[in-house]
Amino acid sequence: EGMKKLVFIFLVFVSVFSFSREDFTKNEKNAVLKQFTEFQKAVKNKDIKAIEKFIDGSLYGLVLNDGPAYRLNTESVSYDEIVRYKDEFFKSLKEVTLVKTDLKNNEVIKYTKGEETISADFFVMEEDNYIWGHKGDKMFEVSAFYNDPEYPSVAQYIFKMKDSQLKFICIYSMP
Repeated sequence: EGMKKLVFIFLVFVSVFSFSREDFTKNEKNAVLKQFTEFQKAVKNKDIKAIEKFIDGSLYGLVLNDGPAYRLNTESVSYDEIVRYKDEFFKSLKEVTLVKTDLKNNEVIKYTKGEETISADFFVMEEDNYIWGHKGDKMFEVSAFYNDPEYPSVAQYIFKMKDSQLKFICIYSMP
């Protein structure tokens, strides 16, 4: 009896959760992907000026090795700092350029090579988060998984739609 209830709660949770993941209209998805394609192009071309409109004041999680100073995920960097450390910035975004967007079907085609898998997803914020944003915000995330048994790692690149403009807000990586 207890197990049945647990399964039911789990299913309700999953359906609520997956419903919230699809709160994007076709047009919204298309707008995100068109701008994401622009962002990819800017990264590929190392065009720091083109990156500026994607940065909303600051970016979290960019790890900068600045001599002895080492930044944590919880600290943010400004666009000016990104310009100053543009080599590290572009190097840390290589994965983002590897996925292909399909604008006809409004989706991102998964990239797989060896141990690496990179995919992307749309989601809506379920609750407020001081770095990512507020409940109801429309988000887009690129996830890169490296399944090496010795050194498994994951990196997530989080974007947010803000007034119809895609903003790159956070890099979350482990380890």
